[in-house]
Amino acid sequence: MLARARAKLAAAGLLERVRLVETDARRMALDERFRLAFIALNTFMHFTSLEAQTQALERIHGHLVPGGLLALDLFNPHPDLLDDADGRLIHDFTRPGPDEGAVTSRFHSQRVDPATQTLEISFFYDEVGADGLLRRTVAPFDLHYFSRREVELLLERSGFAVEDVYGSHELDPYWAGSPKLIVVAARR
Repeated sequence: MLARARAKLAAAGLLERVRLVETDARRMALDERFRLAFIALNTFMHFTSLEAQTQALERIHGHLVPGGLLALDLFNPHPDLLDDADGRLIHDFTRPGPDEGAVTSRFHSQRVDPATQTLEISFFYDEVGADGLLRRTVAPFDLHYFSRREVELLLERSGFAVEDVYGSHELDPYWAGSPKLIVVAARR
């Protein structure tokens, strides 16, 4: 992903203005402070334990200037959105690539554990190459989903003051049926 980002930045003439860093947010130790940290596309949900969540937020807090903002882009766990989390296999897409003459299909399966607020997800990538051979790649992972109040308390406990909560990338007001839970908090 960093190689792709670097190539896109170079193509846009922005490589000198951006520094890409690969690190674990729980142990991040950069010599800079920032005005904004943004954790996009459910990435924070990969921290499945309270300890990991707290470690990441404390490290991010330490890398923000006073008053600096943190934006968390999270999945909103509305029950209707968890309907297909029963282990069934769902076809997501079939399209050409990634290699010349290949076709790739992606499927996913997920189960929800409400007791631990965990989504157990597996992606299945079936690539049929130009040679006609099928290659399957399986990518399993867990996500912890948050309620609004839970993420607000976690942020406050980690030295942040929640400023806004949105329900979409268009910054619509948050409500129980929103597709997203986007929380913006300032470093206290």
